Amino acid sequence: MFETITDFFGGLFDGPTWASAATSAVCASLGALLLARFLGWRRISWSEVYNGPINSKVGPGMWEVHWEGRAIRYGSLVMLEVRNSGVQTLEPEHFAAPLTFTFAGKKVVHYKVRDAKQP
Repeated sequence: MFETITDFFGGLFDGPTWASAATSAVCASLGALLLARFLGWRRISWSEVYNGPINSKVGPGMWEVHWEGRAIRYGSLVMLEVRNSGVQTLEPEHFAAPLTFTFAGKKVVHYKVRDAKQP
């Protein structure tokens, strides 16, 4: 049938083919290491889970929202999901400034940050 492995693969294992395959593998590995080192692969992404009014209509079943003893008439609730979408772990020293979000035309009166691991 086949006398050598070269016969089986049809000459795939000749010298120039091995040299080009080894060169390609080394270049790809070095490229991946450089990307990991200099780009860091640290990414933060977020998505808006909910953004809507919570007491724009008065009636049964609607929320009554108060802040510092005053009723909030046109309140809204925003839920954001913030996650590490990169490859590497994020640590506090990786941030030059605090992570902030801006809501145009709205005043934030209260917020809560929850870890996904919390119940």
